[in-house]
Amino acid sequence: MLTQESNSYVAVHKVQRNMLCRTIAEFGQIDLEDDAQIEEIAVSIRALRKMIEQHNPHEHQFFHPIIAGAAPQIVTVLDAQHAEIERRFERANTMHFDA
Repeated sequence: MLTQESNSYVAVHKVQRNMLCRTIAEFGQIDLEDDAQIEEIAVSIRALRKMIEQHNPHEHQFFHPIIAGAAPQIVTVLDAQHAEIERRFERANTMHFDA
């Protein structure tokens, strides 16, 4: 049976996956010649990125202690995954695209 904490953990990740899938679907439907549509998808991508960037510290603060009590090895995996996401975001910050 899931506890309130684990239900919250699952729900947050469902929201993230839903937002990611909607953004991918939206991106697949835009007209790359339409500046307004490009700006709309850019807004969606920025919102997704902001949500993920804010998520990692909250998960670390609130959920990792709970998870560590039951399965400390999972916290190690989560920390590595979050570090990789942060590295990729940092790399994306340095990339420039020409139109």
